Amino acid sequence: AEDFSAQPQFLAPQYRLQLNEKSFSKTLSGTNFSAQSFSSEVSSLHFETEENICDSDNNFSFANSSVQTWSELDEISSNFPKDKVSGGIFLYPRQSKLIVHLLQTLVNQLEEKRESENTLHVCETGYGNGHSASLFLSVSKVEVTTFDKFDRSYQVASLQYLQKKYPRRVREVKGNSCKTLPSYNRGEIPLNRNCDFLHGSSLCSSDNIDLIEGSECGTILTSTAMTSIKDGVVYFGSKKGQWEILSNRGCISNITCFAEDEHILEKDYVFGKRGTVMHHEFCFAINNGKCSKKGDSEYKKNCESKMTAGGIAFESLCQKAQVLSPLPLL
Repeated sequence: AEDFSAQPQFLAPQYRLQLNEKSFSKTLSGTNFSAQSFSSEVSSLHFETEENICDSDNNFSFANSSVQTWSELDEISSNFPKDKVSGGIFLYPRQSKLIVHLLQTLVNQLEEKRESENTLHVCETGYGNGHSASLFLSVSKVEVTTFDKFDRSYQVASLQYLQKKYPRRVREVKGNSCKTLPSYNRGEIPLNRNCDFLHGSSLCSSDNIDLIEGSECGTILTSTAMTSIKDGVVYFGSKKGQWEILSNRGCISNITCFAEDEHILEKDYVFGKRGTVMHHEFCFAINNGKCSKKGDSEYKKNCESKMTAGGIAFESLCQKAQVLSPLPLL
């Protein structure tokens, strides 16, 4: 859930930055823009590209065209002031950049293999105001299935906007994702297809587990909007933490976690008030197939070679921003 245009002043993070300790801390705190100037300011932001995403100095940048779309989504939600927006992926630039890099890497791999299925399918729980969906869609050949109740007044309008902007590339599954996601995994929802990248961001207490169980070996999982990876609900720190459960069951591998630099909210959100100091940690992991309900036994048997062939090493990315993942509570 995301929005930053309902107030005259808001925090607009600077997206042209490198993820190293020297430059990142100077820009992550953001710049205050007036609501009137936001559209022109944000349209001038272009994400840079470089061949070595994480070089020896841990520099990181990426190419993206979604920021202007974010301002357009915010304009839509501003027409429905009764429903607050809870937060959004735009508050987490480091995670956003890594997600885009990983998606582009996966798309490039598909193109190199010349697979008959040449689109990458992202499954996300928690549509919010569509900022994360538009982030994914900014990468060409990415399609999105988003699971959400869609019970906030602005959500249908913002979804229709994205569906018009990206024809046939985004579809919704309406309802409680605790129920709809297992149904989707069982093939009970029309147009079901495999998920290639997983993003958990709903209030469901099992969505990350369901995403892993319903996807194949080698699929990447990440979750958003956690103050700490020891939050005890989504990540670790409690036997009920979803990543804790997945780790204890041996369902995921290559768990690598990162921290955002802290910054101060400049407006109110459902999960954070103006003036709140924001902390955010997040992880990436790979579905190792052990708990997957997708694929036959022979496919799962070859899972390790499939994971190795993917060639994505999270631990090499932005090493100075990495934090140790907690040991599982056995």
